[in-house]
Amino acid sequence: MAIKIDVDAALHQLAATRNRIFELLEWHALSRQEQKQPRPPIFDLDTVTADHIRNDLIEMDDLFLSLDLDIAQVLDRPDLECTPRQRDRWRRCREHLEEQVARLRISQRFKRR
Repeated sequence: MAIKIDVDAALHQLAATRNRIFELLEWHALSRQEQKQPRPPIFDLDTVTADHIRNDLIEMDDLFLSLDLDIAQVLDRPDLECTPRQRDRWRRCREHLEEQVARLRISQRFKRR
C-alpha cells in the first residue's frame, strides 16, 4: 500500500524553522553588538534576553534536525506516492535547506558543553 504524505507542507515547515533560526541569529547579533557599545544601548537586551535567544536557537535547531530527519526518511520510502522527478525535487529542496542550516553551526556555537 502506497503512503501519501504532504511533503510540500513538511518542507514548508522546515523552511519556516530555518527562517526562525535566521531571525534569532539577527537578534543574537544585535544583542552582542549592544553589549560592546560604550554608551547605553538603544535596546536593553539584558543577559536574560540573551540567554532566552540562545535557548530558542538551540530549540529551533533541534526542531529543524528532527523535521529534516523525518522528511529524509519519508523520501527514502519506496511506497511514497510521487513521481521520481517529484521525489528528486523534494530531495534537492530538503538538501538545500539542510546545507543552509548546517553552515550556521548552531550546535557548535550555542550548545553548552
